[in-house]
Amino acid sequence: MKTEIGQLNLRLPAGFEARAQRIARLVGESLARQEGLPGGQFARIGVAPVRVDPRRSDRAIAERIVQSIHAAIAQHS
Repeated sequence: MKTEIGQLNLRLPAGFEARAQRIARLVGESLARQEGLPGGQFARIGVAPVRVDPRRSDRAIAERIVQSIHAAIAQHS
C-alpha cells in the first residue's frame, strides 16, 4: 500500500522567494522516493515549523523538511 499526499502547503520565510520553487520541487521528489512510510491517505498532517539555515543548499533544506514530514506521517499511523 502506498502513502498518498494530495496537497502539500509549504511556507518558507522571507528571503526564500527565489529558492521556493526549487525547494518545493525537491521536497516533492524526495517524498516520492521515500520508503517505509505507512500506507493510506491522511486528511491532514501537521508538521511543526522546521528551522533551516539559509546558507544550506536547496537540497539540504528540502531533505530537512522531508525528514519532518516523514516523522509526522509515522506518528499519525
